[in-house]
Amino acid sequence: MLAEFVELVSELFPSVDPKTAARCLGQLTRADFDPGKLFRPEHFDHLTQGDIVDPVQFVTTDEDGGELEYAGPGLLLSNTCDADHEPHVIFAACYPLDLFLGENVTDENTLRSNRVYNLLYLPLLGADSRGVVADLSLVHSHSRGFVSRCLQQGSAIKVCSLSMWGFYLLLAKITIHLMRPEAREVDRGRDEG
Repeated sequence: MLAEFVELVSELFPSVDPKTAARCLGQLTRADFDPGKLFRPEHFDHLTQGDIVDPVQFVTTDEDGGELEYAGPGLLLSNTCDADHEPHVIFAACYPLDLFLGENVTDENTLRSNRVYNLLYLPLLGADSRGVVADLSLVHSHSRGFVSRCLQQGSAIKVCSLSMWGFYLLLAKITIHLMRPEAREVDRGRDEG
């Protein structure tokens, strides 16, 4: 019975070979690719997956269990249908590109080419922006009603909505980060358990 379940799950969920993922992401980082293609000329008037909203509150813990708070841009990870109907929506924290340079990433090109699994670089357009990095490991849920009210009242703004190019980049990054195959040692350990 376990073998049939494993077969079903392997057919149901995509398995992403890191080499295939690198080729896919490489297409979006070619020198001749226009980063403006990642965004719609005008954002949607409703919440859609991939929207960047600013500000969004994030809370996490430090090594000692103390709370750390951050307010800044957030990338909507919830599916658009869920953002229309579910009581809560999920955001990933976005930070300025410069915050990551020299810390966990070896160089700017590695970050800009989206080769770090849990980080999504988006080259926000505008003279004063070098882009943002969405940390897909730092997520927080919020009341959909609260987020919608903040947008209506102007205490938060929608910075951008993704185009189809940007949307598929987001899907690729979420899949690579959360659904890539485990290391063989881990798989063998699961078989023994």
